[in-house]
Amino acid sequence: MTVQSFTGGYGEDNEIAWQWLLAQYTPVVSILIAAVFSEPTKVWKEKPANMWRYRWALGISLFQALAIFIVLILPGAFEVSPFLLFAKTQIALSLLQGIAVAAVGAVIFDGR
Repeated sequence: MTVQSFTGGYGEDNEIAWQWLLAQYTPVVSILIAAVFSEPTKVWKEKPANMWRYRWALGISLFQALAIFIVLILPGAFEVSPFLLFAKTQIALSLLQGIAVAAVGAVIFDGR
């Protein structure tokens, strides 16, 4: 996204591209920041993470990152407007993001 922004890949509409990208990552980053500032219980500190929840959170997060990456590279590969792709993928990626936030939250806040 940074390279595309600096090389004029989005013309005068860099803000639209960045708003789309930040909307994909901000909720997950926010929940991670909330975990940093929360006070875990002694039991939480000593107990290992639930591996099923951890793997689910990792898998869905990687899938989300891959989906975002694909949307970012598709315009160059198929000469499609990136803004059209942003609009067409917003709903699906938002749903995926909700699942990722829930999965990450389930790992972070389990037993706190």
